[in-house]
Amino acid sequence: IRTKETYQMKLQALVLSFLVVVILTSPVILAIVTFTIYVGTGNVLEASTVFTALALLNLIRFPLAFLPFGLAELVKINVSMGRMQVMLSAAENDRNDAAGAAPGPVSIVDAEFGYPIPVEKNKGKGKGKSRGG
Repeated sequence: IRTKETYQMKLQALVLSFLVVVILTSPVILAIVTFTIYVGTGNVLEASTVFTALALLNLIRFPLAFLPFGLAELVKINVSMGRMQVMLSAAENDRNDAAGAAPGPVSIVDAEFGYPIPVEKNKGKGKGKSRGG
């Protein structure tokens, strides 16, 4: 099981590093591809069009920066769901088996457990300048 989990963690780190590189370079690549397609369809680039497009692409940059972290969390969720699936699909133990079992290396007989009740101190006057006299 640990080998599989280690593989998943290595895969997660590899995917995260790849996605960080892609996300850091994507604004530039996105702008180049956008303007190339715009010019390739027969349109003329004007300053107003370029500045508007760059402003809109800049708005997209912030959500894209968190995309690799969201995908990394999805990988973690996948690993956790796998662990829970293994635990939930395991065979159940019979409660009666433990009741008649022989005592183990630790045995507690006739014990009482509790906790102390805190006692409040200094209910009277506080220790001011006059020292409560």
